[in-house]
Amino acid sequence: MGLLSLFLFNLDAQYDMWILYFFCMPLLGAIVWWALEGRLSPNIFWAYALAMVVGLVYQWRLEIAIALGGGVTIYVVGRLGHLGDWLSARWLQYLGRISYSLFLIHYAVGWIVVVLGHWFTGDRAVVAVFWLFAALAASIGAAHLMYKFVEVPSVRLARRLKTEDALLPVRRPEPTG
Repeated sequence: MGLLSLFLFNLDAQYDMWILYFFCMPLLGAIVWWALEGRLSPNIFWAYALAMVVGLVYQWRLEIAIALGGGVTIYVVGRLGHLGDWLSARWLQYLGRISYSLFLIHYAVGWIVVVLGHWFTGDRAVVAVFWLFAALAASIGAAHLMYKFVEVPSVRLARRLKTEDALLPVRRPEPTG
């Protein structure tokens, strides 16, 4: 699916409202994680990264270049054993903590801010840069709220249910007949 996303869906704007359009990017993040954990061979990570480079040579897309740069950076820093100290700045740790919420909400929030900004101020380049940064700030703010009020309570509930489930006696079906 990642390669289809990279070489088919991501090349056609009609898919930009579907996860298939973007799937190659979060898949890279998952591959980085699995390779660092030892679940996947480093060769798989590098093969996928190379496929992304080929995709960029075929058709340049800034969002894929940024995802690739971030993925390779995290992978290399992780392999060097420095994820805990090289990337330990509080603001990076904070973004890492809210990253799932940010992933889920950034597209919708960013789109709303940019569209409203264009509607209010037109399409001048200098103003567009302002709206881009406003969209980034709004996305991080929304992700913080989602993390605090949805993600954290959901994780707590899941832990509680898992613990309660472990304490329940196992019920065996009664024999029939």
